[in-house]
Amino acid sequence: MLDMAEAFKFKVLQSTPYCAQANGQAESCNKVIINIIRKMLEKNPKQWHEKLSETLWAYRTSKREATGLTPYALTYCHDAILPMQIVVQSLRVAHQHNLVGEDYFKPCC
Repeated sequence: MLDMAEAFKFKVLQSTPYCAQANGQAESCNKVIINIIRKMLEKNPKQWHEKLSETLWAYRTSKREATGLTPYALTYCHDAILPMQIVVQSLRVAHQHNLVGEDYFKPCC
């Protein structure tokens, strides 16, 4: 490895291995997601792979008490548009379709 680093002139850095237990936020999120999946699959646990996307959607679009916002809103600077809002054209969806470029991101955090 050191020979290759020397030949290609890059620096080799040593770091500690990743430890999942040290990442408290990820552990907390995973615990909540697992509990949601467990509740959704009480009758048929073999369908977990089919329910995972629904579980993640529910998790990402639920407001957090600490911030008062959803993880989706924190990431994309606006609330998620629910599938029903697209089918039954809401005012928000109609307004968003008319926004272009910079106007779309103005209400951003």
